Amino acid sequence: MLIASGLPIFLWGEALFHACYLKNRTSTKALNGRTPFEAVTGKVPDLRNLPEWGCLVWVHDRSTGKLGIRAKKGYWVGFDHQTNGHRIYWPEKRTVRVERSVIFSETHVPVPHDEDDVELEGEEDNEGSDAESNPDIPIISGNPKDALNLPNEPIPIPPAAPVANEGPRRSNRNRKPSQLVKEILNKTGVTSNKPSDIQKGLATGIQAPTVNDAITAEDLDEEDDAGDEADDELVEEIGGAAMAAAMAQISGLEPRNLKEAMEGPEWPKWQEAIVTEHKALEAFGTWVVEKPPPGASIVGSTWVFKRKLDANGAITRYRARLVAQGFSQIPGIHFLDNYAPVAKLATIRTVLAFANHHNYEIHQVDIKSAYLNGEFKDGEMIYMRIPPGITVTETKGLALRLLKPIYGLRQSGRLWYQKLWEILRDVLGMKRCEVDQALFYRIEGESVMIIVTHVDDLTLVGSTMKEIRKIKAGLRSRLTISDLGEINWIIGWAITRDREAHTLSISQTSYITASLQ
Repeated sequence: MLIASGLPIFLWGEALFHACYLKNRTSTKALNGRTPFEAVTGKVPDLRNLPEWGCLVWVHDRSTGKLGIRAKKGYWVGFDHQTNGHRIYWPEKRTVRVERSVIFSETHVPVPHDEDDVELEGEEDNEGSDAESNPDIPIISGNPKDALNLPNEPIPIPPAAPVANEGPRRSNRNRKPSQLVKEILNKTGVTSNKPSDIQKGLATGIQAPTVNDAITAEDLDEEDDAGDEADDELVEEIGGAAMAAAMAQISGLEPRNLKEAMEGPEWPKWQEAIVTEHKALEAFGTWVVEKPPPGASIVGSTWVFKRKLDANGAITRYRARLVAQGFSQIPGIHFLDNYAPVAKLATIRTVLAFANHHNYEIHQVDIKSAYLNGEFKDGEMIYMRIPPGITVTETKGLALRLLKPIYGLRQSGRLWYQKLWEILRDVLGMKRCEVDQALFYRIEGESVMIIVTHVDDLTLVGSTMKEIRKIKAGLRSRLTISDLGEINWIIGWAITRDREAHTLSISQTSYITASLQ
């Protein structure tokens, strides 16, 4: 919406809010074709006169008197549900206000802006507007000439006095070059516009947007012959990726790609982690090496490096995970649904408080290579590029046909969740919570078993140790798990429990310390 409207990027919050508004009024298979709005209210949403986000509007203004300009130009960025008004962006002030007397223009004129250094502006209500102070003024939509007798052409607004020799506004802040730019200047980086090379310049988890991310079967031979020759285009930093990369370097200090891992002092540990991951993938029968059919879409692959920390922030192990670059997958062709629920933070806190109140046992287990336990649906066939850093075959032009939903694929999380739910239902006889579908439970008399899932981290609650052992045995019968014992760490929280005092404390000391470093 931001790109189509031409509005500045700092309005991403407004765009996200409106996207949620539309999503809640869009039919979904999970509700049998109904919309979330209809499921909650029982009413079918009416979107017949829904404006386009970022469209040009005219706001009634009485402050200029009878002979002055009676309308001001703004841009519509959504509904305000607290006041039943419209949220209007004013490009001259770079602010968002709530207005009531609004007329929508027939044409959509993008607003000129400078995205490079636009400072984030706060939102403010239109305290001095007569329209907002008078709730009787109706919300007006339609043609301007039908409401305020405006002409067909937009009312001209006097331009601001020109300033001689004034160029585009730029920030006075000192700009430090990114690591990618430093490598290019030192002649150690790659100036390529290929997706695999662009991704190397970004932080872990940051996706580089490209026109065509997919690699075809015909490209494999060409890439093997051409190598990683530099192209003529310099890779620029993309949007907020620079900030995300800086935050990743500050908080995690993990290598962003295989090259950084090899150049770092911890390379022996990362190399051992890569070998361990490779052996685990082959043990699971994750792929077969074969020649992809002509025209087949080949998904890229890369390594993600992560240090596992304990409650005190000390490194417990080094993890290298092979992930597919699923951003090149096309919805409706390579996958259909990809939503997989994880436990809400409120759910985790509630379960911990409930277990502590009843003095129940709380344990933690980790599912090894969780996503590989998922199963592709019939007809799903995905080819992945042979990953760097490991030797699978010396023959050129081959790719890996995935037999298991590897990490990074758009549908992998959902397939793993469906497999986990199948195991908990069939093996342990558990039910799924209707409010939070990442919480499972079984209650039989005095026996209580609860499982809270967050991807591959499972928090187990049992009324006695007998229930805890029963849960672990059921999971071991179908999965490979790491028994972490009594809970002391969960999704970045340090858990401290005093059974005698019946207290349980949650701390984020390690996270805060890492953020301040």
